[in-house]
Amino acid sequence: MNKANRIMIFTSSYPYGNGEQFFEDELNLFVAHGYDITIQPYYYGHNKNPRKVPKGVKVLKPLARFRSVNGIIDNWIIINGLVRYAIKDLKCSVQNHKWQGLKWRLRQIAIAVLGVLNLQIEDENDIVYFYWGMGGSYYIPFIKEKNNRKKRNTTKIVCRFHGSDLYEEVHCGKLPLQPEIVMNSDIVVAISEFGKNYIERKYFKKVYCNRLGVINHLGKGQPSSDNVFRIVSCSSIIPLKRVDKIAEVVSCLGNTVQWIHFGDGPERSKVEEKIKKAGIENQCTLAGKLDRKEILKYYFRNPCDLFINLSETEGIPVSIMEACSFGIPAIATDVGGVSEIVVPDLLINPNAKIDQIVDKIDVFRDNWQKDRYFLREKVHDIWQSDFDSEKNFMKLERILMDNLRRN
Repeated sequence: MNKANRIMIFTSSYPYGNGEQFFEDELNLFVAHGYDITIQPYYYGHNKNPRKVPKGVKVLKPLARFRSVNGIIDNWIIINGLVRYAIKDLKCSVQNHKWQGLKWRLRQIAIAVLGVLNLQIEDENDIVYFYWGMGGSYYIPFIKEKNNRKKRNTTKIVCRFHGSDLYEEVHCGKLPLQPEIVMNSDIVVAISEFGKNYIERKYFKKVYCNRLGVINHLGKGQPSSDNVFRIVSCSSIIPLKRVDKIAEVVSCLGNTVQWIHFGDGPERSKVEEKIKKAGIENQCTLAGKLDRKEILKYYFRNPCDLFINLSETEGIPVSIMEACSFGIPAIATDVGGVSEIVVPDLLINPNAKIDQIVDKIDVFRDNWQKDRYFLREKVHDIWQSDFDSEKNFMKLERILMDNLRRN
């Protein structure tokens, strides 16, 4: 195996738990292109049973588990750096009386200290790739310092930013170590042009835009052929995703509308209560958490007329990419890089009232009633052009290889 093909990838929990399903496409492409992959999860996720990974991929145990004495010695530079950062953050908050978010940030650093005790990065890795700008990426500044002291400067550090790990406004105005992470990464990648511009304006650092994507080998889905207007959505049921607002919208659209939501979470009971209160139980289906492949099969086999996402913040939702790959138009809040995939007429102001969202859907529905294929070809073309996993992986590979050749 060529040395240039060795990559260590830091994930949040993959392959443990149920999250980061969208990472699987990229991982499969890395393997198909001959890379030697080691995966380092940060957490266990929802359970300790790992999913099946492609043959040849090495998976390490998650970092945030019981500590190792050897880890204290081997990673003292990183531990010391994290503790110094936490003390500095605490002092700054005390001096400026800014307590909001401090507890969360200190907890993040405490978990990072626990995790670093199990951290081992082999010298043979050509690329250390942090899939998120939070969690494992907290180590980036100190790995850089450690490498510089040992004169190991050939390994490229890559950090990819999405949405929840990028926009500090979502986290009370501050994310742990973000400036240090950005400035100490050799390659910074954002999943949207919006995110790229956000980082470049803030840190005057060169950033690459490399969008995520999805693979669709099934083909296009079909619109409804009867008088029913079918709406789909897919996300965790958490406050950030505002699934309860979708229930409110559906309750105002009349009895010829059906809504199915894929995903689960702590706010499910709140959504169920709103559905019950509005008396639309027979129009709504909360399908729970399904395997991603099952959701994609649903889009292919069942008529779906509109996808809806009302999140407070996003990068560019993979769920919208999946819908577009089947030709399902999406209506969504204009946050993060959402405008890069949703057609302008279907963008919603994040502060829009329920009646404003309903009005926008009614306009779409009027066009749909005249032409059941309204916008379907257009959104499929957007996916094919900008959000096809295989095309976007080739772009990522060029970014990585071009930077490696500059050593």
